[in-house]
Amino acid sequence: MVSMWALRAEMAFLVNNLLYYLQCDVLDAQFQALREVINTSDSFETIRTAHSRFVDRILLDCLTYNKLTWTTVNTLLRIALKFARRMCVDCAHAPHPAR
Repeated sequence: MVSMWALRAEMAFLVNNLLYYLQCDVLDAQFQALREVINTSDSFETIRTAHSRFVDRILLDCLTYNKLTWTTVNTLLRIALKFARRMCVDCAHAPHPAR
């Protein structure tokens, strides 16, 4: 059986990698593309179109357009949060070794 700490490490790995993906691979990459258009364009319409594309790509790449994926990710994150809260409660009530 997997210990609570090993399960916690697995959940932390999942959450950390999801956050890294969202921040680096999605937000930063799309922001850089938007910034490039803003810095090189004189046309408001071009910038507005680039912004719309930026928002669409973020929503797509953040897994919000696919209902099954969105539901699965949300479920995983809720389970991880419940587990973390439970570990906090259990650790707070665990006997501490004498120093």
